[in-house]
Amino acid sequence: MHMKLLLALFCLTLSTLSFSQEELYSYSFSGDIDSAFVKELEKESMKIEGVTSVKAKYKVEKKMGELLIYTKKDESKKDPFIFSPAEIKAIILRNGLKPERFIQLKSSK
Repeated sequence: MHMKLLLALFCLTLSTLSFSQEELYSYSFSGDIDSAFVKELEKESMKIEGVTSVKAKYKVEKKMGELLIYTKKDESKKDPFIFSPAEIKAIILRNGLKPERFIQLKSSK
């Protein structure tokens, strides 16, 4: 019985420990695009290694948008910093838009 209790506590402890850390970034951009095209920017950004989710916003009247990029940093790997904002910038430029401001919004450290 004690062994089962110890095993249960061990499993519970392991489940609360995480080798990954979530990060949230914002990359704003400007340019004249159709608001429906924002979904394409999301899809392209999702292909980047380390990116787990992307939410895009675009204000047609201001011709300004923002990509909210959710990533995971894997501490168990030799190089935990997989995500590179340069890849997002390249997507923005490739689509005829102007990259504006890149900032880190949240880290789960």
